[in-house]
Amino acid sequence: MALEWQKEVLVGCLECLPESEALFVYVVIPLLCAATAWIVGMIVYQVICDPHAASVALRSDCLSINIENWFARS
Repeated sequence: MALEWQKEVLVGCLECLPESEALFVYVVIPLLCAATAWIVGMIVYQVICDPHAASVALRSDCLSINIENWFARS
């Protein structure tokens, strides 16, 4: 029941989107920027701030310029 009004608000906003250029500029573009920032933040966390040192070392090897580090060591 609680999600029904949220769906109706979302549907209403999506119906207004093609009609209003201001809505596009002030809603859609910031949402795309926020999504991009979230993705970049997750990548930075996974590569730099991950508490597991072994997985960080493995990811760093994948980013290395040296082609020998791109494949798993045996």
